[in-house]
Amino acid sequence: MWVLGSIGLLAGLEIGYQTGIQVGFPLAATGAFLGRTIDTCRIHHWLFFPFVILAMLPTIQMPRDRNATRSYNRGVTNYSKGNYNQAITDYTEAIRLNPDFAEAYINRGNAYASKGDYDKAITDYTPAIRLNPDFAEAYYNRGKAYELKGSNDKAAADFAKVEQLDEQ
Repeated sequence: MWVLGSIGLLAGLEIGYQTGIQVGFPLAATGAFLGRTIDTCRIHHWLFFPFVILAMLPTIQMPRDRNATRSYNRGVTNYSKGNYNQAITDYTEAIRLNPDFAEAYINRGNAYASKGDYDKAITDYTPAIRLNPDFAEAYYNRGKAYELKGSNDKAAADFAKVEQLDEQ
Protein backbone atom coordinates (compact mmCIF):
# COMPACT_ATOMS: atom_id res chain seq x y z
CA MET A 1 0.00 0.00 0.00
CA TRP A 2 1.36 3.46 -0.91
CA VAL A 3 0.94 6.37 1.47
CA LEU A 4 1.70 10.02 0.84
CA GLY A 5 2.91 11.67 4.03
CA SER A 6 3.95 15.24 4.72
CA ILE A 7 7.72 15.72 4.51
CA GLY A 8 9.17 15.20 1.00
CA LEU A 9 8.99 12.68 -1.83
CA LEU A 10 11.30 9.74 -1.16
CA ALA A 11 12.17 6.46 -2.75
CA GLY A 12 14.31 3.81 -1.15
CA LEU A 13 14.46 0.24 -0.09
CA GLU A 14 13.84 -1.97 2.86
CA ILE A 15 17.25 -3.60 3.20
CA GLY A 16 15.90 -6.92 4.27
CA TYR A 17 13.03 -8.57 5.96
CA GLN A 18 15.49 -9.77 8.59
CA THR A 19 16.86 -6.35 9.54
CA GLY A 20 14.08 -4.01 8.50
CA ILE A 21 16.65 -1.21 8.08
CA GLN A 22 15.59 1.44 5.55
CA VAL A 23 17.31 3.54 2.94
CA GLY A 24 15.55 6.64 1.64
CA PHE A 25 16.47 8.97 -1.16
CA PRO A 26 14.87 12.40 -1.59
CA LEU A 27 13.39 12.90 -5.04
CA ALA A 28 12.19 16.46 -4.61
CA ALA A 29 11.02 18.87 -1.95
CA THR A 30 7.38 18.32 -2.85
CA GLY A 31 5.96 18.06 0.64
CA ALA A 32 5.13 14.35 0.49
CA PHE A 33 6.74 11.00 1.35
CA LEU A 34 6.23 8.02 -0.86
CA GLY A 35 6.07 5.10 1.49
CA ARG A 36 4.15 2.29 3.04
CA THR A 37 2.74 2.55 6.54
CA ILE A 38 3.48 -0.35 8.88
CA ASP A 39 2.82 -1.21 12.50
CA THR A 40 1.16 1.31 14.79
CA CYS A 41 3.99 3.84 14.60
CA ARG A 42 3.12 4.86 11.01
CA ILE A 43 6.69 4.17 9.94
CA HIS A 44 7.44 4.55 6.25
CA HIS A 45 9.14 1.81 4.21
CA TRP A 46 10.36 2.81 0.79
CA LEU A 47 10.56 0.74 -2.34
CA PHE A 48 13.72 0.80 -4.36
CA PHE A 49 15.00 -0.60 -7.61
CA PRO A 50 18.70 -0.11 -8.50
CA PHE A 51 17.93 1.43 -11.88
CA VAL A 52 15.65 3.99 -10.25
CA ILE A 53 18.31 5.33 -7.90
CA LEU A 54 20.74 5.81 -10.75
CA ALA A 55 18.14 7.86 -12.60
CA MET A 56 17.42 9.85 -9.42
CA LEU A 57 21.00 10.82 -8.58
CA PRO A 58 20.86 14.19 -10.39
CA THR A 59 17.79 15.20 -8.35
CA ILE A 60 19.06 14.19 -4.91
CA GLN A 61 19.80 17.21 -2.77
CA MET A 62 23.48 16.91 -2.06
CA PRO A 63 26.10 19.04 -0.38
CA ARG A 64 27.94 21.54 -2.56
CA ASP A 65 31.20 19.62 -2.36
CA ARG A 66 31.28 17.74 -5.67
CA ASN A 67 33.89 15.25 -4.51
CA ALA A 68 31.78 14.31 -1.49
CA THR A 69 28.79 13.92 -3.80
CA ARG A 70 30.77 11.72 -6.18
CA SER A 71 31.91 9.49 -3.31
CA TYR A 72 28.35 9.32 -2.00
CA ASN A 73 27.01 8.38 -5.43
CA ARG A 74 29.64 5.64 -5.79
CA GLY A 75 28.53 4.37 -2.38
CA VAL A 76 24.90 4.26 -3.47
CA THR A 77 25.86 2.33 -6.60
CA ASN A 78 28.05 -0.12 -4.69
CA TYR A 79 25.42 -0.58 -2.01
CA SER A 80 22.74 -1.34 -4.62
CA LYS A 81 25.04 -4.03 -6.05
CA GLY A 82 25.56 -5.58 -2.60
CA ASN A 83 29.20 -4.41 -2.42
CA TYR A 84 28.84 -3.28 1.20
CA ASN A 85 32.56 -3.01 2.01
CA GLN A 86 33.20 -0.77 -1.00
CA ALA A 87 30.06 1.25 -0.22
CA ILE A 88 31.38 1.80 3.33
CA THR A 89 34.68 3.01 1.89
CA ASP A 90 32.86 5.39 -0.47
CA TYR A 91 30.58 6.78 2.26
CA THR A 92 33.58 7.19 4.57
CA GLU A 93 35.30 9.27 1.90
CA ALA A 94 32.15 11.40 1.46
CA ILE A 95 32.05 12.00 5.23
CA ARG A 96 35.76 12.86 5.29
CA LEU A 97 35.16 15.46 2.57
CA ASN A 98 31.96 16.77 4.18
CA PRO A 99 31.55 15.87 7.89
CA ASP A 100 28.02 17.37 7.88
CA PHE A 101 26.69 14.95 5.26
CA ALA A 102 23.90 13.26 7.27
CA GLU A 103 22.76 11.03 4.40
CA ALA A 104 26.27 9.57 4.05
CA TYR A 105 26.24 8.63 7.76
CA ILE A 106 22.84 6.96 7.38
CA ASN A 107 23.81 5.03 4.29
CA ARG A 108 27.12 3.93 5.80
CA GLY A 109 25.16 2.78 8.84
CA ASN A 110 22.83 0.86 6.54
CA ALA A 111 25.80 -0.84 4.90
CA TYR A 112 27.14 -1.84 8.31
CA ALA A 113 23.69 -3.11 9.31
CA SER A 114 23.48 -5.14 6.11
CA LYS A 115 26.71 -6.84 7.20
CA GLY A 116 25.27 -7.48 10.67
CA ASP A 117 27.55 -4.96 12.41
CA TYR A 118 24.86 -3.17 14.42
CA ASP A 119 27.29 -1.40 16.77
CA LYS A 120 28.93 0.43 13.87
CA ALA A 121 25.53 1.10 12.33
CA ILE A 122 24.35 2.75 15.56
CA THR A 123 27.58 4.73 15.68
CA ASP A 124 26.71 6.16 12.23
CA TYR A 125 23.00 6.79 12.81
CA THR A 126 23.78 8.89 15.89
CA PRO A 127 25.70 11.71 14.10
CA ALA A 128 23.02 11.74 11.38
CA ILE A 129 20.49 12.46 14.16
CA ARG A 130 22.78 15.12 15.65
CA LEU A 131 23.09 16.80 12.24
CA ASN A 132 19.35 16.55 11.52
CA PRO A 133 17.26 16.00 14.68
CA ASP A 134 14.07 15.63 12.61
CA PHE A 135 15.46 12.79 10.46
CA ALA A 136 12.89 10.08 11.23
CA GLU A 137 14.67 7.53 9.06
CA ALA A 138 17.81 7.80 11.22
CA TYR A 139 15.81 7.25 14.42
CA TYR A 140 13.98 4.29 12.88
CA ASN A 141 17.15 2.64 11.58
CA ARG A 142 18.98 3.19 14.87
CA GLY A 143 15.98 1.80 16.75
CA LYS A 144 15.93 -1.26 14.52
CA ALA A 145 19.66 -1.79 15.07
CA TYR A 146 19.15 -1.49 18.85
CA GLU A 147 16.28 -3.96 18.62
CA LEU A 148 18.37 -6.47 16.69
CA LYS A 149 21.09 -6.13 19.37
CA GLY A 150 18.52 -6.77 22.11
CA SER A 151 18.60 -3.21 23.51
CA ASN A 152 14.82 -2.96 23.57
CA ASP A 153 14.58 0.12 25.82
CA LYS A 154 16.79 2.16 23.49
CA ALA A 155 14.89 0.81 20.48
CA ALA A 156 11.56 1.80 22.04
CA ALA A 157 12.83 5.34 22.67
CA ASP A 158 13.89 5.72 19.04
CA PHE A 159 10.61 4.26 17.74
CA ALA A 160 8.69 6.67 20.00
CA LYS A 161 10.65 9.55 18.46
CA VAL A 162 9.74 8.29 14.97
CA GLU A 163 6.08 8.22 15.96
CA GLN A 164 6.37 11.75 17.37
CA LEU A 165 8.01 13.02 14.16
CA ASP A 166 5.44 11.21 12.03
CA GLU A 167 2.62 13.00 13.86
CA GLN A 168 4.09 16.44 13.10
